[in-house]
Amino acid sequence: NIANQKKCFSNEIKAFVYKEFNSAITSDLGLPEGLKNIYVSMSINKYGKVTNIKVRGAPHKKLEEEAIRVVKKLPKMTPARHEGNVVSVDGFLIPISVNIEY
Repeated sequence: NIANQKKCFSNEIKAFVYKEFNSAITSDLGLPEGLKNIYVSMSINKYGKVTNIKVRGAPHKKLEEEAIRVVKKLPKMTPARHEGNVVSVDGFLIPISVNIEY
């Protein structure tokens, strides 16, 4: 069913991002302690490649760069189909939370 597929896809993306994200870069950014949120939007083109990556909410340029680096590492995916045709899908939003602790 579609809802289960979406949930599985979302969980796999989140697991990949949290595994690959280098949170050690936060130690020398001078940010106040606490939870920081970064939002990454992306598209998956008809060839299964991640495109159109945009970041918002990053409290520091280095966190933005790290989020983009990680999303660019996502593996090629099976493209979506609509009415039998391979299509691009826009509007994926990946929230990334980073806890700053000193």
